[in-house]
Amino acid sequence: MTNQISRRTLARGVAWSVPVATVSVAAPAYAASGPCKPVLDSGGGYSYDWGVANTTTVQTLKAAGSLTVRNLPADAVITTVDYRLIVMNRVDGPAGTNWQDYGAYDPGHGKVNWKDYYGHRTTCLADYSTIKGCDFTALYNTTVAPGSAALESKTRGKLLYRSSSGTDPIWVTGNAQIFLESNWVDRTFQDGKKGKAWTLKFQSDPSKLTPSHWTTNSTTGCKTLTIKDTPIFELGYRSVSGPTAKQSTWPTADWQVVVEYTTKDGRKWRMTRVCPSDPRTGGTCTSSTVQI
Repeated sequence: MTNQISRRTLARGVAWSVPVATVSVAAPAYAASGPCKPVLDSGGGYSYDWGVANTTTVQTLKAAGSLTVRNLPADAVITTVDYRLIVMNRVDGPAGTNWQDYGAYDPGHGKVNWKDYYGHRTTCLADYSTIKGCDFTALYNTTVAPGSAALESKTRGKLLYRSSSGTDPIWVTGNAQIFLESNWVDRTFQDGKKGKAWTLKFQSDPSKLTPSHWTTNSTTGCKTLTIKDTPIFELGYRSVSGPTAKQSTWPTADWQVVVEYTTKDGRKWRMTRVCPSDPRTGGTCTSSTVQI
């Protein structure tokens, strides 16, 4: 698929040495009879501004995702669409170590610039695996377009805002939620690195799917579901120790997308795709489709 997330949108206002990396990969179809063999495509935009090396600096993480499911059976009913950004926890170590090369602070960490990103609109505290608050759903900004001067204003939160191609309503209306799902959980990432991880979950509301999300193959009757971007999640950190050298990659992270659907015969299927958020760090995508 063509990733719907604008690289320029994610890179707004930042002079980086490398462009925003994106992932756009397809999960193989499960073995099924008939012409409709579903294939999950997912796109993820992810970037990190390391700030100034060898000094105390500010840093910024940005991420957003989109997806398409091709060749769904005509009677398929979508019940779940979730996107997760899974990031290695940053753990500050002794001077001279390369701790800063791998992780990013969780949204509840004291280094988060909460005045600009949360204000007094929400509470987010994370003490290892204990999370208090960290539901960001209500912070989505519907009035400020990406790239505008207003986005830089410190009078408004910058945590969640629209992508250039438009945020899909299923991510921000009805029972949709955007929240810190877990923190300080052991994980082996797609690039092979191991460490603790925090997970930001974009939980959609499939009841908000409309005919505009669907196209149908007139020959096979198979359907394609296209879901546009999640909001751009932008998180800023202050008074952070900068890297010891100019970085060419971003903190270790994975994208995970899960789509579940049922068919008229009562069967329910789960499609899962996990990919490294920054392909330059190595690693491959994994996928599965199982009946549940």
